[in-house]
Amino acid sequence: MNTTTTNSQCPISGTLAVYSGWGVNQNSSDPDLAKLRDIQHLFNRMTLGANRMDIEWALDKTPEQVVDRLIDLATEQINGEFTIPPPGLNVHPWGDKRVYDDCDLISQCISAYHRGISLKREWTHGLIGGNHPLNPIYPPSNGTKTILDQEKDRAKRFKYKLSWFWSNHFVVHENSDNDRTGLMWYKYMLVHHALGNFKDFTKDIGLSQVMLNYLDAGKNSYKGDPNWIPNENYGRELLELFTMGVADGSPGDYTIDDIVNLSKVFSGWRGEQWLPPTQEFGTHIFQPNLHDWNTKTVFGVTYTPVPDPSIDLSNHYTASSQNLGPDPNCPSPSGCSQYYDRWLPLTDHPNCFKGDANALEIRDAYNEYEKVHDILFGDFTGPESYNQAEMDVRKNRIAQFICKKIYQFFVYQNPDSNGDLIIENLANQFKVNWELEPVIRTLLKSQHFFHAKVRGARIKSHLGSALGMLTTLAAEYNSDYFLTNQFFDSNHYDPNDPYGYPNTTIPYVESSTVTTYKTFLWRFGRMGHDFFQPPNVDGFPGYRTWINEYSFLKLGAELGNTISNSFNDSRTSVHQKWRDFLVDISNNSSDPEVITREVVNHFVLIDLAPEQIERAVLAFKWTIPSNYFDDGTWNLNYNPSWTVNQFKSLMKFIVRQPEYFMS
Repeated sequence: MNTTTTNSQCPISGTLAVYSGWGVNQNSSDPDLAKLRDIQHLFNRMTLGANRMDIEWALDKTPEQVVDRLIDLATEQINGEFTIPPPGLNVHPWGDKRVYDDCDLISQCISAYHRGISLKREWTHGLIGGNHPLNPIYPPSNGTKTILDQEKDRAKRFKYKLSWFWSNHFVVHENSDNDRTGLMWYKYMLVHHALGNFKDFTKDIGLSQVMLNYLDAGKNSYKGDPNWIPNENYGRELLELFTMGVADGSPGDYTIDDIVNLSKVFSGWRGEQWLPPTQEFGTHIFQPNLHDWNTKTVFGVTYTPVPDPSIDLSNHYTASSQNLGPDPNCPSPSGCSQYYDRWLPLTDHPNCFKGDANALEIRDAYNEYEKVHDILFGDFTGPESYNQAEMDVRKNRIAQFICKKIYQFFVYQNPDSNGDLIIENLANQFKVNWELEPVIRTLLKSQHFFHAKVRGARIKSHLGSALGMLTTLAAEYNSDYFLTNQFFDSNHYDPNDPYGYPNTTIPYVESSTVTTYKTFLWRFGRMGHDFFQPPNVDGFPGYRTWINEYSFLKLGAELGNTISNSFNDSRTSVHQKWRDFLVDISNNSSDPEVITREVVNHFVLIDLAPEQIERAVLAFKWTIPSNYFDDGTWNLNYNPSWTVNQFKSLMKFIVRQPEYFMS
């Protein structure tokens, strides 16, 4: 393996000044290859890879223009339409909004598992991208796309990759959500806040149903004992994992008393399942009679929350959902193994309420919730007394902690002294108002980000390796992957359906594409990597933990199996498509070495050693008798099915090379 670009002993120089042009930092004798490497590096970090359409689009722009365009599209409206739309009954890509025991779901035997699969597929599609050409010529056609359509697709890929990053920060597990409705809104929040305000992000996640369940804050019920001890799981992780980092005893650090009092703030907020009608974004389930309204001291600020006097706090009765049993008017179909119950919602109890932050029974506790976040983030201004110096210490610590995570995600895991300076400069920008977009924009346009030593210095995850292969290949949604009869998709929106999408809208076309995602789940889930299934609250450790003696060999083999099985399509147009990819990338060369080098350069950012290239050429020629090359008979147009088999053989070689897993 060539390690010249990943030597951690070599400093990563450069400032946050804007990078001037493609290839400037590559110090290469081949200017075209230097430009390609910079574009690949940017798309590998912003998305899961650069396909041919991405590269051609970026070549006539500057790095600054590409970054600005994608971030602008990911955060702004285009022609009055949000690139990533907000939630609502008429915007359905976030998942199925029907409650778990909806009669229509029961009649179709759609389980929570199936709802989770649909949600993961939608997220996967966002990460891979539609990858639709401007003028598709291979059936089934997805319609003619504009340049703006392609740009919006790239912006979505970027925003979804950011949401994947945040899922490994604000960690939950899908098993903490019985019906997957809470998981759907959690995933929405990840996308919605990915480039937004981090403080608002933290507040929304903390009161989400899936987080209240996963880290037990929703189990905090005050029973009248002023000396009660709340469940501290979320309060501790809010500080240790989500905002400030591990306590180290430095000035302004948090104490166990801070954790306990933060945890008391969560009393009365209910993390419950089975709550028809379905929850909407920004609504909460709250029991004022289970909230601790006593005086609290958080980070040295002492205050007393005051509930509205009209609220009944005379008892501490805990409302519970009542199981009403199966609905005789909505039986499951014959052969369905799912068992459905009707549940009486918590909010039927007179002490339990559902609403947004302005609801009478909720607003006072929500005001306290906002107050403690102001104190935590160092934004508190009274009226209670406070220490401004301690506020500033916490503000700086949170900014440093989050900016270091962003740096590690986009640049390098182990920042050197110059990296620490970059993080400090980003933190100074971040702590002004906690907006993520300007911090990320500044970093991605910087000379430091494009330093030659940064390219290839990260290690791809298991799923990232697989999904990125489809992105880099420009595999088309609803053509090369995810042809399935159960998938919610915006192209099949039904405005007459109150939930937007029937379950069966896309016909089977090729069986090999139907199971693509389930195959991913099975292959890479067995290796310990699946959406919404982290090993613990710390999330996936990432970086070098992705690679060991077992995982490297196993991952290469599974990627090879994916190539063999998932691209085994019998359509003639598919053979032509991948043949044309080779023709385009090699300028229709008939030299196997030229073709091989161009394909390798497209999929691998780190130059392979000469002996690896030799073996790659042999892999490309492996399926064709040698005499066809010796007498000049062979070329890319000789036989499309032969060419596709050659391409698959080469790809299976590439995904077994260590350099393929460097990003």
